[in-house]
Amino acid sequence: MISVNAWHGFLLYSHKNDRKQHTISQYAVSSGAFLRRHRAIHYLTSAILFVFSAGYLLPHGYVLAAVLLSGAAIFDALEVMTLNQKTASQITTVNSHIITAWLMAFCYLFYASHVLAIAKLSEWFVWAIWVSFAVLLALSVNRKFKEFWLIQHAYFCFLAALIVLAHITLLVSS
Repeated sequence: MISVNAWHGFLLYSHKNDRKQHTISQYAVSSGAFLRRHRAIHYLTSAILFVFSAGYLLPHGYVLAAVLLSGAAIFDALEVMTLNQKTASQITTVNSHIITAWLMAFCYLFYASHVLAIAKLSEWFVWAIWVSFAVLLALSVNRKFKEFWLIQHAYFCFLAALIVLAHITLLVSS
């Protein structure tokens, strides 16, 4: 997830003089080269997360965590596979990209909640990810998803940091 967030940061920085778009996906489809890189980074990260799920979580008996992380990785790959000019521009329309993006997001949310508990980290972290998600979603809906890229990027960086903290805690304690 860190590599994806770094890519998203670069993508957003590359468009710093053009803030007409409202989502990271809209910036990703701004050129064929950006879209190819966007897909490659998401596919690579999804593969790494899937390997971590099968190679670490399952052998250690964390079946639910493995299922949630594998689901997130699969939906992450499907989300970028279905990304194109049309689906990226339809922020509030139900389409394959939007459905897989939200399924990916919820898998990551549930995975983060579960892996934080497995790592025996403070339950306040779990509260923080769900409360901040609810607040940011309400804010986004209220603003009709204008400048949603900022909320997407900030939230997924926060979520990734907590997941990395949980992973480090698990790896150090095993």
